[in-house]
Amino acid sequence: MQIPSYLKGEGLKTHLIAVGIGIVVALALTFNWFDFGMGAMLASTAKKMADKKVNAEIVALYTPQCVRHFEAQTNMPSHWAALKKAVSNYDQQDFIEKAGFATPPGAKNANDDVANACVDKLTAALKKLPGQEAANKS
Repeated sequence: MQIPSYLKGEGLKTHLIAVGIGIVVALALTFNWFDFGMGAMLASTAKKMADKKVNAEIVALYTPQCVRHFEAQTNMPSHWAALKKAVSNYDQQDFIEKAGFATPPGAKNANDDVANACVDKLTAALKKLPGQEAANKS
């Protein structure tokens, strides 16, 4: 059996280049290198997207609970004073985490994003407290 002429010499080189380009394009579309909104994605990318979505839902669900837990304390005035005393957002977040207000039920550790959202809500509420208008202006 004889090899066809288009698979000899330059024809073979041209076909191999075309096959290589086809493989690269197929991989690019499959792994979403070009964002056409179609194709598959890597498992690690899917896991990151799912984790981000779950964390956003946890923040939405437990931030109001964190605020209620903070406000339900018997020594709430001292907690407000400690929160107000903490200068940076990081210190306020640390205070909320250490107090256990940002730990969702069943979790071993506080959720940083819940603590941050809780601090945002509490500091907004702190600014609305009576007598705070003059303190906020100075």
